[in-house]
Amino acid sequence: MVLSQIETELSTALFFILSFSLAYMLTTKYTQTKQGRFLFWALGMWAFFIGDVLEFVFATGIYSVFLADIYLFAIAILPGLLAIGSMQYVKSGLVRRGYYIFNMLAAVLLLYYLATENVGNMMVSYVVAGMPPMDVINASTIITVPATIVIVVAALLSYRRKKDIWLLSIVVGILGFAIAGSLYALNVAPLLLYYAEFVGLIFLWAGFYKSTYR
Repeated sequence: MVLSQIETELSTALFFILSFSLAYMLTTKYTQTKQGRFLFWALGMWAFFIGDVLEFVFATGIYSVFLADIYLFAIAILPGLLAIGSMQYVKSGLVRRGYYIFNMLAAVLLLYYLATENVGNMMVSYVVAGMPPMDVINASTIITVPATIVIVVAALLSYRRKKDIWLLSIVVGILGFAIAGSLYALNVAPLLLYYAEFVGLIFLWAGFYKSTYR
């Protein structure tokens, strides 16, 4: 299954509209409450929005290694920022600071590999589906895997305390992104990659919206 150019453009346009609305909502919530979790969740969704905009740009046929580097960095730090937001529920300041430092060092490592290695042309049928250098993949994994675990565990623990079913929507959304990442790593059909990303975004949007404004 292969997406046509117009299908890819429409899909990515929908994605960045949804990610923008969620990023804007969380930013507004932070300005109202000044709570750190909303700040980092908003930053994470702005990173997602940047990635979605670049996917749309790539779908139009515009591509450069520099833009690809920005894209890879944005989608890698997305789960890290969301996880830092979820870490605000942890009472131990030492644990929180340790996780902040871990993420900063991992992000610096990723920036180093993006700056020193050429990711080349990763476009396949108007979708970013080519494999970047292994060092870039490994550095991204250092951020994304622990972050995914933190977000899922935090949401499940919050659900156990609050019995808020919408917190489980966040878990499903994050798992949708994890599946999309796995499909990318396996270099499967781009159509499935976009389906998984779309499902993840919808559940994440619903979870953050409902748990924030209930």
